[in-house]
Amino acid sequence: MDPLIADYLDHIEESHAAASYVSDMGALANAFGIRFGIGAVSIATPDGEVVVRRSGDRRQRRADAAHEIVHQLSDLGQYTEAIHYHHASVPDMHAHIEALTDHGADLLLMPTLLVREVIGEYGDTARAVWELSQAADVSPELALRRMAFLTLDQRRAGFLATGSYITYSSANCYSPFWPGGRLPEPHIALEGVSLFRLPSRRNQTIGFLACE
Repeated sequence: MDPLIADYLDHIEESHAAASYVSDMGALANAFGIRFGIGAVSIATPDGEVVVRRSGDRRQRRADAAHEIVHQLSDLGQYTEAIHYHHASVPDMHAHIEALTDHGADLLLMPTLLVREVIGEYGDTARAVWELSQAADVSPELALRRMAFLTLDQRRAGFLATGSYITYSSANCYSPFWPGGRLPEPHIALEGVSLFRLPSRRNQTIGFLACE
């Protein structure tokens, strides 16, 4: 992993640990010395406040808050400036920053200790993705991304499918699964992939693969 990105992610995890892994995002922002408010849109303001939109469901507001908190942590730690400088060659800096912020927010929403605890109970499986989403109060999509990028030391990939079509995918490597793609027949292309039918979403399935 790029040393700057590794340091950036470590900073987020260390800051969360220092705040005793507070899970309420408003309280966490305050623990970091960041003002927290509710408004029409979710934004990290130039004067250091995190504003979360009042519309949307609980999970979406929680995810929005974590995302904007990471923007402020990145600014306070001068990581945003460093990324702009050291990663100046990326084709789309805004998309690059947003992707890094998403991964940082995943760390706040789903601390590594929690992820490891869930994996210890359910293994590196599609069922673990679902259980993580329930334990951390996040969407299955966010839980899948967190599981996929838990480590870069092994191939990790997964998807959510509705019926026979993939609606979301995430991977830390090349993956044969992509949104809009047809779910392959298990006996043909899903060797080693665990499947779990979502109990709260009709006709939806999680697939997950973790291997050396």
